[in-house]
Amino acid sequence: MAIPFLVLTGAVIVGAMAYAYSRSRDSTHPMVFFGLLLLYVYAFRPVTLAYYGVLQEWFSADRLLHVVLFRLASVSLFCLGCIYGVSRYSRQMSRQRPVLRVSPGFRGRAYMAGAILGMLGMLSFLYVLFIERGGLTETFSSPYAFKMASSGYLFESRWLGGPAVLMLAFARRGQRLRIQDIVLAICLLSPLWLPGVLGAKRGPSFYALCVVAFAYFVWRERRPTILQLAGVLGAAGVVAIFLVLNRSDIYIGSSFHLDFSSVFGYLFKAENIARDEEFISSGGAFLTAERFGRYGWGALWVVMFVIRPIPRQIWPTKYEDCGFDWLLQPPGQGMFGYSNVEWMEAAGFQPAYGCAYGFETDFFLEFSWGSLIFCYLLGLLFAWMWKRERAGGGLAQIVLITSLALAVYLPTQGAVQYFFFWSAAIIPTVIMWRFFVQPPSRAG
Repeated sequence: MAIPFLVLTGAVIVGAMAYAYSRSRDSTHPMVFFGLLLLYVYAFRPVTLAYYGVLQEWFSADRLLHVVLFRLASVSLFCLGCIYGVSRYSRQMSRQRPVLRVSPGFRGRAYMAGAILGMLGMLSFLYVLFIERGGLTETFSSPYAFKMASSGYLFESRWLGGPAVLMLAFARRGQRLRIQDIVLAICLLSPLWLPGVLGAKRGPSFYALCVVAFAYFVWRERRPTILQLAGVLGAAGVVAIFLVLNRSDIYIGSSFHLDFSSVFGYLFKAENIARDEEFISSGGAFLTAERFGRYGWGALWVVMFVIRPIPRQIWPTKYEDCGFDWLLQPPGQGMFGYSNVEWMEAAGFQPAYGCAYGFETDFFLEFSWGSLIFCYLLGLLFAWMWKRERAGGGLAQIVLITSLALAVYLPTQGAVQYFFFWSAAIIPTVIMWRFFVQPPSRAG
C-alpha cells in the first residue's frame, strides 16, 4: 500500500524538476539540484527498502502509510515553494539581464577576500589538529574521528573553505588558471577533504566535491548541463555512501580492507540496513512526536542560533539551564527529548544514537502539523535565492552555490543543523564581501 505513494512522491519531485528546468533552462535552479537529492532520499531509497520488505519489518502497515503520506505532503509543499514564480521571473530575465562588469581591481579584492576567508578556516583547522589534538596520527588513529574542538567557532570555521574557493573562481573567471590557484584551493579545502579521507566524513566530503565542481563552472563562466549536474551529485553521493559503509576501516593505522561492492548492495539490494537509516529514524521520530506532542514551537531554533554560539567557557551549563539537556544525552537514552520507552510505544523500536532525519521531521518536532507551512516557506527561500543570483551574480551566486553544496544536510540532518552550518559559511562571507570586496558596477 505504501509503495504507490512513494512512487507518487517521486513523480511529484520529477514533475517539479521538469517544470523548473523547462521554464528557467537553468540546471542550478534549486528545484533541479534539490530534486535529484530528494528523488533518491524520498522516493528511490524508500521504494527499494519497501520492495525488499525492510520498512515492513520496522513499521506496521498503518504506521508506514501514515509516515509516507506525511513525507509526500511535506515534499510536495517544498517543491511548490521552490518553483514559485519561476515562469514569470524567467520571462522578465529573458528581456533584460544585467551584465556583470568586473574590473582588475575588483578581481584582486575578490581573490584576496577568498584567500583570507579560507585561511581563517584552514588556520582554525590546523590549530585544532596540531595544538589541541597533537597531530594527524593522534587525531585520525581511530574510526570516524575529528568530531569536536574546544571551541565551536574553531570547529565550524571549516565551512568557510567553500565560499572561499568560489571567490577565487569568481576572481579568475574567464582567465587562465594558474598552478598557485589550484594549490591554494586545495589548501583552503583541507578542513573538509582531509577529515573525509582520513575520518570518513561524508557531509564535508560531499560539500567539498560539490564546491570544486561548481567552482569549475564559475571559472568557465557557464552553467552545468543536467547530465553534468547529475554526474556531480551522483559521484558525490556514491563517495558519501562508500565512506559511511567503510567508516570502521578508514583511519590511520587501519588495514584498509575496503569493500567497494558494498555500495552496490546498499543502493540496489537493501543491505547494511540499521536503525539510523534515514526513513526509519525520521519515521520513528515523526510518530513519537505526534503521539506525545511535546513540540518545541521554535525553542530549539532559539537555542541553536542564540544560545549555542555563546562559548561554553562563559556559560558551561547553557543547555541544562534552557531545558535542553537532552542535547547532551549519552547513547541509549532516547533521542529528540523522547525516551526509549516512548519511542517503543509510538514507533515500535528504539532510536539509534545520532540517527539521521529529514527537514520535514525536523519541522514537525518543533511545529507539529504547522511543519507543512515551513516546508513551503523553505522552498520559497531557495526560490528567492535563485532569483537574487539570476538578477545579480557575484555575492548572490556564491551564496546560492554554497547553499546548494550544503544541501545534503537537509534530508539527512534536518533544517536546524543545515542552517547552522549555512550560517557558519554565509555570514562571514557576506561580511567579507560587503566590507572588503564591494559590489561591482552593473549595466543593463
